[in-house]
Amino acid sequence: MGKERRFDGLKHVWGFDKFIPLKAFNDASNGYLVEDTCVFEAEVLAKERNKFKEISISCKCISKIENFSKLDAGYEESQEDRATPMGAGPDAGDYLSLFLVFGDSTVRSNVKVYAEFTFRILDQVRAMHESS
Repeated sequence: MGKERRFDGLKHVWGFDKFIPLKAFNDASNGYLVEDTCVFEAEVLAKERNKFKEISISCKCISKIENFSKLDAGYEESQEDRATPMGAGPDAGDYLSLFLVFGDSTVRSNVKVYAEFTFRILDQVRAMHESS
């Protein structure tokens, strides 16, 4: 698992601007993009803490994105994660970016959650996955 991050109303997105170079992602021999489909996995350990107790939840989420090349330059977002096909930040266009998104705005404004997470892009051919 990665470093613990705090999610709340002000900071509700954490992740990687430079998850994998687009050149490697698009290279068919790596198996990440097969027939314009890619598969991402997010493994998350989330904790809500207050002075009386700590509640922990662990989950593994898999997102299959079909027609990847047809996504706009923005992102594909599910409730758990966000894939930015053309990257984010100063190196946009050179890297695929992945982010973990915490809840909707009504939840974020009332709760502080700490989470450790790992992203994987699944090699659909040889099962040799790339992790963060």
